[in-house]
Amino acid sequence: MAAVVPIEDFSALEDAIDRYFAREADRDLAENPDAPTYSMSEVVAAIFDEEPGKGAARSTRSGGASGPSGSCGPSRSQPR
Repeated sequence: MAAVVPIEDFSALEDAIDRYFAREADRDLAENPDAPTYSMSEVVAAIFDEEPGKGAARSTRSGGASGPSGSCGPSRSQPR
């Protein structure tokens, strides 16, 4: 199913969704302040990481180890 809506309506809905999830994240963090947090770049990197240390964006042509070896999933961000 598809719908054609004015961009202003789409933007308003997108902004409302962003605010909703930001409030949810703030509430979760307040309830569990020691929970690990991740930056958006860490999450995106984990999505494209096929094997530890061999993400899809890294070149495998050189055959050598370039860059730090990673673990499966994002690493923990610094506490806020």
